[in-house]
Amino acid sequence: MKKLFLTLFVLSALLISACSTGLPPASPEVHAFAECLTENEVIMYGTDWCPFCQQQKELFGDAFNSVMYVNCETNPSACNAAGVRSYPTWLVDGQMYSGVQQLYQLAQNSGACSLAPQAVVGDEEIGNDNL
Repeated sequence: MKKLFLTLFVLSALLISACSTGLPPASPEVHAFAECLTENEVIMYGTDWCPFCQQQKELFGDAFNSVMYVNCETNPSACNAAGVRSYPTWLVDGQMYSGVQQLYQLAQNSGACSLAPQAVVGDEEIGNDNL
């Protein structure tokens, strides 16, 4: 019985940690924007250890879970094939963009996805000047 309880506890802890991103909640507009990027095959290449990739993820908040993301540490062949040389790198409509991209820049570059001038990530309302 003790072993069963311990097994259930460990499995529960793993499930909770897997579901928790640690990213702040994003507004419905940012979620819709992230989904639009994925629908239009916009891809972010990065790694989990890269501080700039973490910064990029924080701009999306928990909506980043909807972004098409290739982890170059676990999938180096995909990153090499795409010609990724630095992190993060975005593939938008056949063009590569290196470095942290502001959300409004991704909207402009995608041409298909729009973002309201004011979007919310966490408890802050943020506009194009500081997205």
